Amino acid sequence: MAREYNPENHSPDPAEFSRLIETSRRLAEVGNFEKATDAANNAVFYASDLNEVDQANGEARLHSKKWAEQRNARGESRREKTAVQAKESQSSNKPKRKKDDDDSLTMPEGRQELMNVWGVSYALIKQDPELYQWFEGKTREYIKNPEGFSKDAFFLELNQQPFAQKYSAAAIADMDFETRFPDVWAQQIDAEVEGLRDQAIQFGAQMTDQELRDLAVRKRRMGLSDAQVGNILTEYTTAVDGVYSGTAGQIQTGLREWSRRNGIDISENMIDQYVRQIQAGDTTEDDVLMDLRRTYLAGAYPAWSDRIEAGQDIYDIAQPYRRRVANLLEVDESQVTLNDQLLQRGLQNVGSDGKPRVMPLYEFEQEIRKDPRWEFTDNAYDVYSRVGENLLRTFGFR
Repeated sequence: MAREYNPENHSPDPAEFSRLIETSRRLAEVGNFEKATDAANNAVFYASDLNEVDQANGEARLHSKKWAEQRNARGESRREKTAVQAKESQSSNKPKRKKDDDDSLTMPEGRQELMNVWGVSYALIKQDPELYQWFEGKTREYIKNPEGFSKDAFFLELNQQPFAQKYSAAAIADMDFETRFPDVWAQQIDAEVEGLRDQAIQFGAQMTDQELRDLAVRKRRMGLSDAQVGNILTEYTTAVDGVYSGTAGQIQTGLREWSRRNGIDISENMIDQYVRQIQAGDTTEDDVLMDLRRTYLAGAYPAWSDRIEAGQDIYDIAQPYRRRVANLLEVDESQVTLNDQLLQRGLQNVGSDGKPRVMPLYEFEQEIRKDPRWEFTDNAYDVYSRVGENLLRTFGFR
């Protein structure tokens, strides 16, 4: 029985479909037609359209036919088994059982038909006692009346079972794949773990091997998106001795440097909260900086609030003023910070009307020369020398 395409019970995945088809062919090459059939049947679950369904069913029919030939060659066909059982029964003078008394001879075929309908292995079904009991009952119903058996009713009742309600279709398909091909499944999980390990390092998340493996299985069976995985990694993002690593560390360093340059004091707890929010995707670093500008800078430098609200930092706005201070006081510009009182007076100037005003640079230079530090500069010496020379000339001295 070919497995039919029902979008509600399928999860299209081109990569997984191709992998299962390839797995089916490789298993067939080594003569394992039973598992080759299972792999092809399982590929239907990941088919994206009816063409891929036909492709997978075609593979399944081809391998199933080979599997039947294999069983016949080994003397395991149902007819041969029945003949052997009849001969043994006659030789032991035991009465032959009627088919109505024991339908066990038809149960394997019935199970296989329903497993093809659902697309899972018997081994998975047997792992859940309640599901196993229900499935065996449906198998008997199918055997008694194959033509009248409703697949729609089968799926409707299946969806009401605790097993189907507990796990998504994708999770059931993956559990089934693990049961059928444990080695291949384990290799894929190992590869997923290494990928998650790289992401965790990039995020700055501290995770054990077991935590990474649990996340790999969870991602696979719940179909977690990259954003959802990022949220989970954020839960494991912690600072070691107050320092984050990975992108979390870059965000932390960026916020610390921004606050230092702009002369404001942000607590480590606040930085920690911002790091987690940004890593979780709840906000962005640009949004955080814009919020900090409005909170700390716009009110402190009202004359420049329009430029600050437009996204500029007071550190950049102050650059021409800072350069004047460095030149006239003859110090390195890096030593002139926004905590310098002279620079503060230039940026927080108030007019005669009591309103904030932008101080012109020429006026600010006059303020710098009033600073006691200017008196001890070569620049001051040159100014005083020129003034002295001018006075001498005024009185006729050269």
